[in-house]
Amino acid sequence: METFEEILNKNKGIIFRIVNYYCKNADDKKDLEQEILIQIWLSYKKYNEAFAWSTFIYRIALNVSIGFYKKQKRRKDKFINVNLFIETHLQDETPLVIDEDLRVLNEFIFQLNDINKALMILYLQEKSYAEIALILGISETNISTKINRLKIQLKEYFKVNKNGNR
Repeated sequence: METFEEILNKNKGIIFRIVNYYCKNADDKKDLEQEILIQIWLSYKKYNEAFAWSTFIYRIALNVSIGFYKKQKRRKDKFINVNLFIETHLQDETPLVIDEDLRVLNEFIFQLNDINKALMILYLQEKSYAEIALILGISETNISTKINRLKIQLKEYFKVNKNGNR
């Protein structure tokens, strides 16, 4: 069996993506990342080998993030910081350039409710509907319906917000 550290190293990208979609500033990111790691550690011995580690980690990370986001939302005003992607701990020191499409996509994702934000993150990671359903605990049919609605909303959002047309 893999060690806890090996599992985290193989799946750190999951935590990285979720933390960056649920938090806007560096301190909140660190707090959320720490809370996710604690919950993964506390749940480590309860892992069911019938599922992939990535599914297990996605489920914990999303549940912790949704709770964290709700707490933060109550405490702070909403605001979108396009540069938050730049504040990440990239593995290499290569500067990250965010193009207009990515900026608009990130703005769209940040304004979504908890379940839709989780759906978009998993969908953009090219998870199958079956995997998404397993992670979020909702039916594949519901996943399909919600993703189709999100695609329509995203197209409309792009029409309105692309190139600063606000």
